[in-house]
Amino acid sequence: MVSPILPQNHLDLDSIGAAEAALGGYDGALLVVSHDRDVLAAIGIEREVTLG
Repeated sequence: MVSPILPQNHLDLDSIGAAEAALGGYDGALLVVSHDRDVLAAIGIEREVTLG
């Protein structure tokens, strides 16, 4: 599933919270591509690879 949580997707705060809760509660592997550190922290990212 690819569902970017980006400002241009026009998600309201409730939708962002629901997406963060769902991703954070998922008990499997996730590959997350995001520039938003708050989202990464909210979903509990444990490992990070940065480019550049």
